[in-house]
Amino acid sequence: MLVYNNEAHNLVQRQNRKDISIREQQFFDHYLKGAKAPQWMVTGVPATEKGANWGFELTDAKP
Repeated sequence: MLVYNNEAHNLVQRQNRKDISIREQQFFDHYLKGAKAPQWMVTGVPATEKGANWGFELTDAKP
């Protein structure tokens, strides 16, 4: 589940729109193209690290 503070269903802030685009691309790359899974899909990103750790790094672990 993705949660964006102070945003409705449709994202308005540019940073959040860019973030969701990257995450969607990584999701489909992993499940449809066999690419490595990003950290956010394997272990998630704690709310306390939100904004500091994006979790985009690719890992060898399976989700």
